[in-house]
Amino acid sequence: RVTRLLEEHRDLYGAIHGYLVVLEHGGTMADLPVFREELTVLVGRLVRHRQKGGDLVYEAYDVDLGGSD
Repeated sequence: RVTRLLEEHRDLYGAIHGYLVVLEHGGTMADLPVFREELTVLVGRLVRHRQKGGDLVYEAYDVDLGGSD
């Protein structure tokens, strides 16, 4: 699962970087509603990625380290 999260991290980084390049270099968004929707989808992916990471940390603490009482 760690490997999968790292792969997602690289994919998300690439997507964010791509959008930033467009915005930083004055790129135009010919279809602003589509651009907005793409960013909304990206934010959803980020939220799910963060949750998976949190779940993994919780599981490692709870199971591997005996964090529960």
